[in-house]
Amino acid sequence: MLQNRLLVVDDEPAICALIKRVAEPLGFVVQSLTESARFLETLTAFQPSLLILDLKMPDWDGVQLLQQLKDGHSEAQVIVISGMDQRVLNTAEKLGRSQGLKMIGVLHKPLKRTELELKLSGALSDTTSGSG
Repeated sequence: MLQNRLLVVDDEPAICALIKRVAEPLGFVVQSLTESARFLETLTAFQPSLLILDLKMPDWDGVQLLQQLKDGHSEAQVIVISGMDQRVLNTAEKLGRSQGLKMIGVLHKPLKRTELELKLSGALSDTTSGSG
């Protein structure tokens, strides 16, 4: 798995664009999916170090995607996002943890840039250690 590769799975292109605008200057290579049908294929090809998953997708929901991650033995860190109730987000995070996934938090929509930057910064792998 390569460092600092972010896969965003959200059916709203504006959300994907916002996350990309925030993540790239921090050092992430970003790929977005607006439909979950290509999730497994993209996960395998792109090998993200971090995933941001929308819980509410038209064709699958985030819980199904978490199950796919578990089944695929993904080592990626995971942030779940949603406009749904905070309890739903917290439950999804607990579910992911119970399945052995590296859940690093939740973000409520509409996304706040500062919160997003904090979560992304915390998920960065340090690629500069030992060079200074």
